[in-house]
Amino acid sequence: MKTSMTNAQAAVISKSEAAVVSAMTNVYFAAQHTLASSLVPDLNRLCVLQGATQLNDLPVDCHT
Repeated sequence: MKTSMTNAQAAVISKSEAAVVSAMTNVYFAAQHTLASSLVPDLNRLCVLQGATQLNDLPVDCHT
């Protein structure tokens, strides 16, 4: 049981890391192209619509 919990924890951390890296890639893209930071949430949604499902694992609030 301990092994399965450890494996589950590693899987969740891996998914969270992928989501954060994807979101930060969008922030970096916006900064490189001098886009307003207010466009990043829309860029994240566009990426999800295009199939970047790892962003679905990122908990967000009404400001992101």
